[in-house]
Amino acid sequence: MNTEKLVKSFLYRNSLLEMTMLILLTTSGLVTAEEKPEITPDEQGVEQSEVVTNAVVSDDVPNKNISSYRLGSGDFINLTVYGEDELSVKKARVNDIGEVTIPLIGKVKVENHSIAEVESLIEEKFLDGYLKHPQISITIAEYRPVFISGEVKDPGSYPYVEGLTIRQAITIAGGFTDKASMRKIKLVKEGTAKEQNVAEQLDMFIEPGDVLTIGESLF
Repeated sequence: MNTEKLVKSFLYRNSLLEMTMLILLTTSGLVTAEEKPEITPDEQGVEQSEVVTNAVVSDDVPNKNISSYRLGSGDFINLTVYGEDELSVKKARVNDIGEVTIPLIGKVKVENHSIAEVESLIEEKFLDGYLKHPQISITIAEYRPVFISGEVKDPGSYPYVEGLTIRQAITIAGGFTDKASMRKIKLVKEGTAKEQNVAEQLDMFIEPGDVLTIGESLF
């Protein structure tokens, strides 16, 4: 028998042996007939990122309970009167004395009221000789600003966005000046006169109307 025939014979016997082993393993349950598709590193990364995203959205969304939010000067609201498009209003501003102007009923005091309270208040006013069955919906179009002062490069008022932290507020104001003190970062919550030092809480959430002040270093 020549060399070529020997090689073919060897390969043939090995193929039969491998096939026999595979049949035995399959019937014994050690190998399943359908293997689970292998996940590539890229596919695995996508799945993991989706899980993280879902966790952030569901577990860490500040101000997600809009029912507890109190309106104030500088807020903008959208007012929808169902079935009465001409009475609906887009981006009505709460003025400096806490009022908004609504078609037919005029000025309405909304400051320090929740969204639900304002909806009820406006419905009552429409019921008073204007509409028989008013259905009102109010949403926040734009929050009142936050104020950043002291030793930042661009002090002033800035639009509030949900999830804004002290660290982010300092960044959008241009960052610290050369004279800024990292130990003198004060926050005054809107509606209070109490000043608190938040130098150790830069990832703390701030809210509309809050005033953040960066102190000056003595050295």
